[in-house]
Amino acid sequence: MRFQVGEVLLNSGNTNSNKYMVPNYVYDIDPAVGSTAVPGFTELAAIYRNYRLRRFKYWVQFANLDSDAAQCCVCPSNVALTNNMSGWQALFSNLRSKHSLTGYASGGSLSKPLTDTVSVEDFSGVKWTGQIDNYTGLTSGSSPPANLIYLFIGATTLANTQTSGIAADIVLDLEVEFFELLNPAT
Repeated sequence: MRFQVGEVLLNSGNTNSNKYMVPNYVYDIDPAVGSTAVPGFTELAAIYRNYRLRRFKYWVQFANLDSDAAQCCVCPSNVALTNNMSGWQALFSNLRSKHSLTGYASGGSLSKPLTDTVSVEDFSGVKWTGQIDNYTGLTSGSSPPANLIYLFIGATTLANTQTSGIAADIVLDLEVEFFELLNPAT
């Protein structure tokens, strides 16, 4: 399954901005929008009761809209995140993070694409045996997985505060296992 979104990261009056996604809550992968199920999820939810993310691959590219260079970062996290959070430096410093610099909006503003594959087994240390576990969610959306995996997508300008922000093209390719037929429906 694939989820794509274009965003402008902007935290007016600050040098840093970010958003986050929840790749293993496939029913609502982008909490800022709410109920943004991945295309195809609703159709499979009509057949199956449970789902579990096996792995995801992210691909993110940034374009600076401001007049100062920016440092961009993508990092998976098992700690709850917020949009435009203050503790971003720990994620920039994380060994799992990917980085790229951008130039000014007037030239060289495009970052190199940041990409990586994150498996739930590798990231969380939980090998899935086909059982319902803390990384399993209900397709009805009424119960997200108990353990969530977050994806930080952020940027910081290197001198001046942001005025226009940083555009981000975000693509998540998700390998999701749907199981337990809805037959009967309850």
